[in-house]
Amino acid sequence: MVGEIQGLPVVVDANLPSNLGVGTNQDTILVGRFQEFWLFEGALRTRALMEVLSGTLQVRLQCYNYVAFLTDRYPTALSTIGGTGLISPSGY
Repeated sequence: MVGEIQGLPVVVDANLPSNLGVGTNQDTILVGRFQEFWLFEGALRTRALMEVLSGTLQVRLQCYNYVAFLTDRYPTALSTIGGTGLISPSGY
């Protein structure tokens, strides 16, 4: 988080494109109520599977976790802002 604009927190993320448009100088802004996106994570689990490779006297070790991400509870909770109004000012 790098600050606030109009009371909304501002987060800079390199995963959003900053080379859109004809001149490849337009940015993208995401505005959303991110409390409406729910992430569920289970506990990390491990197990040893001895039956799978029993013909060669080997054991398969497995580490797994269950994860669910719910995004469609309120579809209008996220909006994308883009266009020519987001072109970087020249001379800076």
